[in-house]
Amino acid sequence: MGGINQKIVARTTREFLKNHVREAIELGGKTRFFLANGCSIDSWGYPPSMLAIVDAAKAAGN
Repeated sequence: MGGINQKIVARTTREFLKNHVREAIELGGKTRFFLANGCSIDSWGYPPSMLAIVDAAKAAGN
């Protein structure tokens, strides 16, 4: 379980986050891997950034 550094979600670009997710999935593998943040994500995070994470994870699963 893991892959997303929750300290950077609210402070980076959507493109960086997509690459961050792709790298996490490459390192963790596509099977039996639970993509998650470390503890929590800031409540004031930019919603399109959260959607970029979801979109990248969905794309990597295909």
